[in-house]
Amino acid sequence: LTSAGVYTGELITLCGVGDVMNLTLQGVQGSGANLHEGVSGWTVADHFGSSSNFYISGAFNFPAYMTARGYTLCDWFFIFLGINDVFNYTTDSGVDAVCVANKTKLDAMITSIKSWNASIKVCIMLPTCGSATQDAFGKSYTSYNTQMRFKRNIHRYAKYLIDQYSGKTADRIYLLASNANLDTRNNMAVETVAINSRNSATITRQANGVHPADIGYYQIADTVY
Repeated sequence: LTSAGVYTGELITLCGVGDVMNLTLQGVQGSGANLHEGVSGWTVADHFGSSSNFYISGAFNFPAYMTARGYTLCDWFFIFLGINDVFNYTTDSGVDAVCVANKTKLDAMITSIKSWNASIKVCIMLPTCGSATQDAFGKSYTSYNTQMRFKRNIHRYAKYLIDQYSGKTADRIYLLASNANLDTRNNMAVETVAINSRNSATITRQANGVHPADIGYYQIADTVY
């Protein structure tokens, strides 16, 4: 969702010229002022591998990342991961194992970030649920995944994050309800198609299991803002 660059771009628009926050986005993905570190399909674990810009000298190494990029300031670090982490699981036990494994990695991320500057605010964004209908999942994944199973996985993962990271604002660690402000019935991607092979009349239905339409991305930006 971050890789699309839509909610980050809208965040720039919301802040606008002369906004008191003087927003500057950082990262090597994106273009112009709309920078980020979102990579399509990635999980928490992917940031602990050689393909990640944060993985330096055999570890998630935020101080080395900042030095390599020539960055001298960072007020907020947003972590928006989880959808790909739990997408493939068909059992609660599988999701729960990912929750535990990711907690260790997320803590390592936070420790590394804080080692560069303990004042940085780390914000964990709760992953969004997919589209409200099975139509969207059928379009995107045929019979590979279902709306019901995915929604259950996301719920378990988000609840685990809430349980583990609530009450840590004194340490400048925050949870963002980025899942709560996304209208998964009206603001997801749609398509207009024939009702069926014998009826040329058209119907508009959801067409993407997990990715919003731009207006849905804008809602995520609203929540960050």
